Amino acid sequence: MDDFILYIGTAIALILIIEGLLYALFTKRMRQILAQLIVTDTRSLKVAGITSAIIGVFILMLIDFLTT
Repeated sequence: MDDFILYIGTAIALILIIEGLLYALFTKRMRQILAQLIVTDTRSLKVAGITSAIIGVFILMLIDFLTT
C-alpha cells in the first residue's frame, strides 16, 4: 500500500510539474489551445480523453512487462 501511495503521489507531482512548465514557458500558446478547447465539440474531447487514457494504460503495461 505504501508503494501505491508513493507512485500515485509521484505521478500527480509529475503531472503538476509538466503542466506548470507548459503554462510558464508557453503562456500565449496555452491560451490559444484553451480557447480552441472551448469551441471543440464535447464528443471530440471525450474521444481524445479516452484515447489518451488507453495509451497511458498500454504504456504502463509495457513498462510493467519490460521491468518484470
